[in-house]
Amino acid sequence: MALVRWKPFRPLSEMMEWPKDIEKMFEDYFESKGAEKLWAPEVDIYEDENSIFVEAEIPGMDKDNINITVNQNSLTLSGKKEMKDEVKGKDYHRIERTYGEFKRSFSLPTTTDLEKIDATYEQGVLKITVPKLEKAKPKEIPVKVK
Repeated sequence: MALVRWKPFRPLSEMMEWPKDIEKMFEDYFESKGAEKLWAPEVDIYEDENSIFVEAEIPGMDKDNINITVNQNSLTLSGKKEMKDEVKGKDYHRIERTYGEFKRSFSLPTTTDLEKIDATYEQGVLKITVPKLEKAKPKEIPVKVK
């Protein structure tokens, strides 16, 4: 460990670097132990007046390795992304893509119709549509003049 002179009034930009240093320390430790990287797909969740939409990026997966379950207003995405067979006689210089199992869960409002959920997988993006119940949709009430 290098000796560093203590500067009580060092610039704020230097002080803001410590979270990155700690993150790097943990990454180095776990990678050196041979631990499998944990990963979870990136997800966008948005809604309109009729449905809630969940889009997850999971490129390079076979649809048979993707599981979607709903249990008491909890939507769970899970699966396993497996590494292609190693190429015989070749040495890898770098493996940056993430492989292994993943699991993400999201709470759904009670105003959704869990019986009519639809899912499609296209170009590495899993799209899940969760329709809202008819009674949950806003209803406009006309005003009568007397």
